[in-house]
Amino acid sequence: MITAAATLSVATLSFAVDAPSEKTEKKPRDFALSVDVSGTSSLLERSDANYAATTSASLLPSYKLGKDFKIALTLGASQELTGERNATIDDGKVSLGHSPIALGPIFGISTAVTAVLPLSEESRLRTSLMTGVQTGLSLAADFSSLGIKSVAPNFDVIFGKNFHTYSVTTEGRMNSSYNLLFRPGISYSPLESLHFGVMVGRGFGWTYAGTRSDSFSVGGSIAFDVIANLNIYASLDTKGSLLKPNGQDINFTVLDGNTSEASLGLTYSF
Repeated sequence: MITAAATLSVATLSFAVDAPSEKTEKKPRDFALSVDVSGTSSLLERSDANYAATTSASLLPSYKLGKDFKIALTLGASQELTGERNATIDDGKVSLGHSPIALGPIFGISTAVTAVLPLSEESRLRTSLMTGVQTGLSLAADFSSLGIKSVAPNFDVIFGKNFHTYSVTTEGRMNSSYNLLFRPGISYSPLESLHFGVMVGRGFGWTYAGTRSDSFSVGGSIAFDVIANLNIYASLDTKGSLLKPNGQDINFTVLDGNTSEASLGLTYSF
């Protein structure tokens, strides 16, 4: 299901024009495949009844359609390491993205459309999700023309629409119909193989009855390219409601045992 904190994966945009080279460059492959394996844990003590930890694995094949479009598929599964230790299939995603369009020498914009494949038990049986569709725009800046190559800010706007068989879940909660997410971020790469990133998300969701909900998220990550095809990363993310029920007082803590998660993983590209 697409939630108010839905994410859109957009590669770093680059708009600098390279000088001609006498060397013959290899033609990029149309087909690519990545495998991601990660572990995630809450920040609570392991003795706490609410402590949770999972391992996940994802398969991400993609194929270029001409020079401007790329279609990608995401399939994954998760294993609980606490509680009932259930193994689950995650929802899949199919996305169609357009290559970045330069808006001058610095700024560029990329677009993507994503459809959710309701493969998980949660989506199929509890929420009756048929599919979800999201469209996203990502505005990015490349300052390499100004001699600044290590810093890359970006701003994402994502709109999502869910389609359910029923407007309520099997537990009697209202399903989310529409979602909107604003997500600014910035990355810093002091070395070609070392990358830091910070991202903030402000999301809104509307049920079929028109009730609005809000979400707020803060995340930070560090990634290291071990070799050309292997990347390891660590991240810390916190998600929750920004405001208290009165709609005025702040209800968000950057580090919170119940809403913060730490992850460690690796990605290998074939």
